[in-house]
Amino acid sequence: MTPSEREAAGQRIARARRRRGLSQAVLAGLVGRSESWLSQVERGKRGVDSHSVLVRLAEVLRVDIEELTGSADLHRNNEPITA
Repeated sequence: MTPSEREAAGQRIARARRRRGLSQAVLAGLVGRSESWLSQVERGKRGVDSHSVLVRLAEVLRVDIEELTGSADLHRNNEPITA
């Protein structure tokens, strides 16, 4: 995942979190990570390092994984999905 893709994914996670009315601290706790980790993910400084955490984020935020990763958008544009 490129830095710009990581940043875009972080922004999508942040947007979904705000739509659910969750703080970073609450969401981080629900997925078993620190608030600092989530902050770094949302700012694009690091990626989600585990598929199980990505699945848990999607469950808690009540969205499809593709909405968080943006892979559905890439697929619709006929670009290869590289995750």
